[in-house]
Amino acid sequence: MEDGRIAIPSMGTGGLDGERSGHFGHCDVFTFVDVEGGEVKQVRPQIRPVVEDLIAGKLQIIGDDQVCGGGGGGH
Repeated sequence: MEDGRIAIPSMGTGGLDGERSGHFGHCDVFTFVDVEGGEVKQVRPQIRPVVEDLIAGKLQIIGDDQVCGGGGGGH
């Protein structure tokens, strides 16, 4: 990715050293990674919004371009 924002569902406090969540809708935080010119410019964990039936499209509300995730199926 040359430019954009990536949302990574993460456990605990998130960040680049954090553990990626195994289930998209049950993560503790989203780690947002801003990329400019192919380089990481900013890393910002944000508490997951409480949204019923959380899906990737809902993250557009908080400004992502790409989503990195694990399972997102039923419970």
